[in-house]
Amino acid sequence: MKIGFFIPRFEPSSPEVPAVVSGGTMYDLKMVEKLTALGHRVNVIDTPLAIPARELDMWARQVDRFNFDVLVQDELGFEGYAKLNHRLDSRGNAVSRVGLTHVPTARLHRERGTQQAEYTFLTSVHWNVFVSHAIQKETERLLGPVNGGVIIPPGVDHLPAPPPSSQPGQERPFGYVNVGHFLPHKGQLELLDVLAKLPEGPWRARLIGRTDLDAAYTQKVLHRCSALGLDGRVECHGELTGAALSAALAQADVFMACARYESFGIAIAEAAQAGVPVVGWTEGGPWDFLHDNRDAIKTWPGDKSEFVDALHAVRVDKALYERLREGARDNMASLPTWDASARAFECALQRLLDSRAHLRGPA
Repeated sequence: MKIGFFIPRFEPSSPEVPAVVSGGTMYDLKMVEKLTALGHRVNVIDTPLAIPARELDMWARQVDRFNFDVLVQDELGFEGYAKLNHRLDSRGNAVSRVGLTHVPTARLHRERGTQQAEYTFLTSVHWNVFVSHAIQKETERLLGPVNGGVIIPPGVDHLPAPPPSSQPGQERPFGYVNVGHFLPHKGQLELLDVLAKLPEGPWRARLIGRTDLDAAYTQKVLHRCSALGLDGRVECHGELTGAALSAALAQADVFMACARYESFGIAIAEAAQAGVPVVGWTEGGPWDFLHDNRDAIKTWPGDKSEFVDALHAVRVDKALYERLREGARDNMASLPTWDASARAFECALQRLLDSRAHLRGPA
C-alpha cells in the first residue's frame, strides 16, 4: 500500500521550548514505523495544525502527485483536513481516507465550540479509527455517528525490560509514582492535596514529567509541594524516558492516576505493562485495559478523600496490595503490542480499500 499519513504539528511557543511529543504523536510515528516494517510505503506529511485556505490547492496537488492508495489523517487537524478532503472530492480524487481520533477537541476544550467542524471532518473520511472504546463512545456522544468505528489501541511494549526491584518495607519505603507532563489537566496540584492527607508512614512519591511546558503551572506545583510540607516525601522530577523510566516504574508499588481524562493513557499503560497496580480517578481509555478491584482501584473523579483512602489501603493492607499486584501481573500478557496494533491497522486499511476498489478503476 502507498499510504499518506497526515500529522498536524504544534509550533513550539519559543525557540527554547522543544515541540511536545504527545501520546497521539507517538502513536502516529510508531504506526508509520511499524507499517513501513510490514512492507508498505508510508509518507509522513507534516501539516500546520490549521491549513490556510490559500494552500488547499497546493496540498491537493501533492496528494494527486503521490497517487496514494489511502490517506490516514490525525483528527487533531480536523479543520484543515475537512477542507482538504472536500477539495479532493471536487477535483475527482477518489483516494480512500481514514480519520484517526485520539481524543476530540470538543472533549478537552468544550469552550471552543468545535463540534460542527470536527463532525464535518469525521464525515469527510470513509472510515474512522479510534484509540480506545472510550474515545469512540465519547466522540459519537459529542459529535454524532460516524463512518466505520475500528478500535486500534497503541502498543505498550516500547520500554526496555525493567531491572529487578526490591519489595517495599525491605530496602525502601512504599513507592507511589505518577508520570505526566506538568500541565493543569494532568492534575498534579490536586494530587499533592491528596498526598498531604495520607497518614504518616514509610512512603515516598515521585511525580515524573516535563516541567518546561507550562512554567507558571510548574511553579504552582512546586510551591504547593513546599507549602504542604511534602518536600521530604514527594520528588517533583523532570522527564524520564527509556531505561530510566523503566527503572522508576520497577521501583514503584502504585501508579497514581490523577489526570482528569485520558484518551488511552500511555503512561498508565506503561505502568500496567510493568505490573504496577493503578489507583486514581482518571476517566476514559485506561479502563479499556484496567479492571477495577482486580489490577486497579477506581475512585470517584474529584473525590480527594476516597483517593486518600485508596492509596492508604494499598499500602497498609498487604492482602489487598498482593491481590492487585498479582492482577496487574496477570494483565500484562493481554496488553497490546505495537506489532499487533500495526497489523490491525493494516487489516483495517485493506478492508477499506477492498470495499472501495470499484471507485478507483483499473490499476
